[in-house]
Amino acid sequence: MSKEVIIMVGISGAGKTTAIKDLSYRYPRLKVCSADLFFCDDNGCYNFDPAKLSEAHNYCMRNFLEAMANGSNAVVVDNTNCSIAEIAPYVAVANAFGYFTKIIVVHAEPKDCIERNTHGTPANAIMGQHYRLQKTLADLPPWWNVEHRWSD
Repeated sequence: MSKEVIIMVGISGAGKTTAIKDLSYRYPRLKVCSADLFFCDDNGCYNFDPAKLSEAHNYCMRNFLEAMANGSNAVVVDNTNCSIAEIAPYVAVANAFGYFTKIIVVHAEPKDCIERNTHGTPANAIMGQHYRLQKTLADLPPWWNVEHRWSD
């Protein structure tokens, strides 16, 4: 059985988590790694603290490494990943562990994302993500396996 890493890319509210729900049908034992999970308490309530963002991303990477070290057949990184600098470490580590890597870019209109994002991300932060993502899409290495999806 092949092992696969899927790296979700998209601005807050684009529909990345919804797309992962669709993937869970294809991969019944899908392991999801996300910086957002760091901010969830035992009751599932999201409590974002910008001062702990670096710690949250370290938490995500540790979970990612652990999933591959444990031989998970499918691992998803569910972060915005709006820059090559955010995506590249996951691609490099996945390749080192012998995983096939797919990058799924979820496209959406920023105005729609501002209205529907579930974590209260401010409009200016979403617009910043959008601008970074547009530059990133123009600069993605051609050898990366990239799939594009458009949300409703």
